[in-house]
Amino acid sequence: MVTPTLEQYLVRRGYDLNRGTGRFLKRLFLESWQQAGFHRFWRVWNPLYGFFLYRLYLLLGGNRNRVVATLVVFASCGFFLHDLVSLLLFGVFSFVCTLGFFLYGVLSLASARLQVLLRQKRWPPLANAAVNVGLVVAGLWAGVRLNALLFG
Repeated sequence: MVTPTLEQYLVRRGYDLNRGTGRFLKRLFLESWQQAGFHRFWRVWNPLYGFFLYRLYLLLGGNRNRVVATLVVFASCGFFLHDLVSLLLFGVFSFVCTLGFFLYGVLSLASARLQVLLRQKRWPPLANAAVNVGLVVAGLWAGVRLNALLFG
């Protein structure tokens, strides 16, 4: 598979680059939360990081190794883009985001597998947003709890 350019990646994720910054920000901050499924939320949320993480996903085998690639990408995101940055900025290190993002990867995989059963495309946008926000909060909470349990 040919690795897409950033522009191709954004278009595939539903970002219309010809409609201006306002439309881009609306998609980023409003529409991403309303996506029908947690896995779809992550495909739209934070497209710049998503582009680079997608390249890592492809490097790890992409759809051939979907489960492993997805979990490694999510855990890497938690570690390199959140926990390591926290260490560099504040001098405090934990694995809260690494653990939380690993759980987001598990939830994302489960969401993709359950999409036919849950029929979230039929749900009102506010219901999808509530589920996505709830899962983000739950993953972060679980990351905090697991970090405390494992690293005390």
